[in-house]
Amino acid sequence: MLLACAASFLLLGCVTPQPGPRYVEQITSSKDTVKLLYSQPIGEQTRRGLIECDRAADGALQNCQNVNIHFNDEE
Repeated sequence: MLLACAASFLLLGCVTPQPGPRYVEQITSSKDTVKLLYSQPIGEQTRRGLIECDRAADGALQNCQNVNIHFNDEE
């Protein structure tokens, strides 16, 4: 009985949506930075975010960081 309850808990109680891949929707660049606007499906919802990177002299992206932003979804 205990084993059946534990199995039910694992199957139903611990199932959380796994994040999908990030899809780049827009790229903005300047001489020294690149910004990537992305969307990422997570279950029924979609997370949106912004990643900002420094551009090296050879064009390589470095020091990439998620930027804390809030999107206002107007309907």
